[in-house]
Amino acid sequence: MDSAEYGEDKDPIRPGGQLVVQSVRGTKERWGQDETETYYMLTDRETSFAMMTSFVTWCGAVPESWPVLFNATGAPLGEGRAGEMTFAVENVLRYYRASSFAMLHRGYNNSRARTADSSIPLEQSDPLPEAVTRSRLYSCIEGVIENALPILHGPAKGKSLGVFLGIMFGIFSFPIIAFLWWFIACVYSCIAGCLP
Repeated sequence: MDSAEYGEDKDPIRPGGQLVVQSVRGTKERWGQDETETYYMLTDRETSFAMMTSFVTWCGAVPESWPVLFNATGAPLGEGRAGEMTFAVENVLRYYRASSFAMLHRGYNNSRARTADSSIPLEQSDPLPEAVTRSRLYSCIEGVIENALPILHGPAKGKSLGVFLGIMFGIFSFPIIAFLWWFIACVYSCIAGCLP
């Protein structure tokens, strides 16, 4: 959440903007869910807006509030605050896009999330609650994330030879084609005019 690759959590010039948390809920009419089935996405501001649009469109999700700035400073290691809510790394259901997007559930507590040993396989994590694994809403949310999560790239490092040649071809190809067409038409008219 706070790395040299993406910048600090409150850095306004990081790709996509500052980190925010936004709640994602479905409608009771469509999903038949109870009040505790609320998921939270932790991501940058622009991705939050893009993904919430997709969740509303494809899953019938209801945005309960605007995205709230995520603040990792001042909290214990691995925790952060968004408004009045505190989130911990143990609440993360799954990370996406090189850990710059995460889905959280307040009812999930993965006790192995704070383990410093990165060799522990994913299968040894605490299992997801049955309410999450059986949730049709969460299944829809995961499908939308896998299909619609935008990939962010930093600014280009420099121009390559291929880019330069592509630009030059684009600029000069039309005049060259027009000249060749004119030249062939002139040659044809000369040949046609010289023959009896």
